[in-house]
Amino acid sequence: YGRGAIDDKGPAVAALYAVKAVAELGITLKSSVRCIFGGGEELDCEDIAYYSKCEALPEKVITPDGEFPIVNAEKGMLHLRAGASRSAGGRLVSLQSGSAVNAIPAKAVATLTNTSMDEILEAVSAAGTNAKFSLQQQGSCIEITALGKAAHGSRPNLGVNALTALLAALAQLDIAEAKELSGLFPYGQDGGEGFGLCMSDEMSGGLTFALTVCRIEGESITIGADCRFPVSGKLGEISGVVEERLGGAGYDIYENEGMEPHYVPENSGFIDSLKRAYEAVTGERAVCLCETGVTYAHSTEGGVAFGAELRGEDNAMHSADESISLERLKMLVRVYAAAIIEICG
Repeated sequence: YGRGAIDDKGPAVAALYAVKAVAELGITLKSSVRCIFGGGEELDCEDIAYYSKCEALPEKVITPDGEFPIVNAEKGMLHLRAGASRSAGGRLVSLQSGSAVNAIPAKAVATLTNTSMDEILEAVSAAGTNAKFSLQQQGSCIEITALGKAAHGSRPNLGVNALTALLAALAQLDIAEAKELSGLFPYGQDGGEGFGLCMSDEMSGGLTFALTVCRIEGESITIGADCRFPVSGKLGEISGVVEERLGGAGYDIYENEGMEPHYVPENSGFIDSLKRAYEAVTGERAVCLCETGVTYAHSTEGGVAFGAELRGEDNAMHSADESISLERLKMLVRVYAAAIIEICG
């Protein structure tokens, strides 16, 4: 148990044991194996970009920071932070939720003044969200706490966004800032509806756009959001729509980082080798998948993610009690050892 058990410290350990296993078995390899470890996968993979400037990457790269069987396509990504001014002195004293742009917030807290408990309870009921709300009197103010469920920013459907739930409730109270943000990021609608960005393709599915960070205090508002778009999309086009819509709402974007989608054709000898390794160890048919998150393979030419997560597996990644069973860890070692033998043997 622990953050990184499945994403990605456990798989890193499995990769080391796989190399050790191949060496101790005395298997002769025709080409060498290189293990490259980074600490910036949650920071747009800046470390592998730097590494690539200093040292040429191998021709064939697999990374154990995605899903099994094989991730040959990854959605594009846009992370942004923006700010706006507001008139202080209204009923909304403050609001805070989230810290990491790529994580669906499980908690959001707002402080209201000149509002009764009954009004707030009625607004919460009218919002109709799945979040759990609690109210507490704080002097002349009332503190509202919304509790949801954390999830990775690329998979908002797996969580309950406490921030958008709270904004939906505050919008029912006719609070301007909440109505604006709730219009852009409606609770339960994570497909870019508020920006007119609904798009999808057969290979990678639909676009997702989640509000993940918000701070409202005094005369300022700051927000952070996570957008993942299909392989057929273009970063410049998505970014342009977002900038125009936020600008029209009075927001200035001060951080705008993104990546184009990543795609490696399935019909290659390299991917065939990985399929054989996976099928030999698991007995299951290997297929290619599209990943909503960003792996280290995203920053390589022709690289693919190969595990370590099994689709549908409940390992609480990015949440409390993240875990991997010892049997699964051993399975990873066997799969990666088989892949080394297939590719380099």
